[in-house]
Amino acid sequence: MADKLKNDGVHPMTQLRILAPMQIAVPILTLAYFIFVDFNLALFLGAMLLGYLWAAFGTVVGYHRIFCHKLVKVNNFWKILFNIGGSISQHLSSIVYSMSHTQHHMFTDTPKDPHSPRYRGLKAVLYYDHAHVMDKHTLTPREKLKTMVAHKDLMKDPIHQWFGKYYLYVIATYVAICAGIGAMYGAPIGGIVYGYFITFCYTHVLAQPLIILNHLDWMKGVRPYKNNFASNKYLGWPLIFLEHNHADHHQYPDGRDWTGRMIKRIFA
Repeated sequence: MADKLKNDGVHPMTQLRILAPMQIAVPILTLAYFIFVDFNLALFLGAMLLGYLWAAFGTVVGYHRIFCHKLVKVNNFWKILFNIGGSISQHLSSIVYSMSHTQHHMFTDTPKDPHSPRYRGLKAVLYYDHAHVMDKHTLTPREKLKTMVAHKDLMKDPIHQWFGKYYLYVIATYVAICAGIGAMYGAPIGGIVYGYFITFCYTHVLAQPLIILNHLDWMKGVRPYKNNFASNKYLGWPLIFLEHNHADHHQYPDGRDWTGRMIKRIFA
């Protein structure tokens, strides 16, 4: 199965290592554009809303709750839409995201948890560190196999396989559309910045760090996910698209938390 994943799609380590430098480069390029070229507050706010919607739809509902945790089964139409939204917001294929997030649940608050600020500090929000944690030198072959077997349904699904191969082309097409819209107003680079870069920054610079760090007592090792509801779980909640209750989700990964119940009502 490991060979099948490697041959049929972009390898997980490759995906994570493509994403890692973008976490640094895209925010710098965006800031440089705002300083040296143009900053439009109305466009910025609209772009932030767009980033919020892409992240809520593609990452939270599609990648996280439906594909990874399998709260409900959806038809091919929704599979395609969620894969598009997840590719654009998360910049990973659904299979690789699900493997990484499953590892997070399997090894919560241990050195093998790619998201644990308790063990990894601020590096927990950076994908170069996720790549290290998922590397063959960190997980045993049996542990790697378990993360893959958990998502054999995705790996055998032709839609997920297609996006595993071509998710970068999906992103490139979206970037081209943004540039084309910008070109209609004489600013193709501006179209990319407002249409794509801010969406990327929203997910990877603002929202994802808040999701991981909004329970500050994790950093002190006082309250792991699995032991209690996080006392300060509402820190930054308007910005993190339905995942302010992330610790509750760890207690009830079957979807009994508020977000899970809402998704079941809509898509079941």
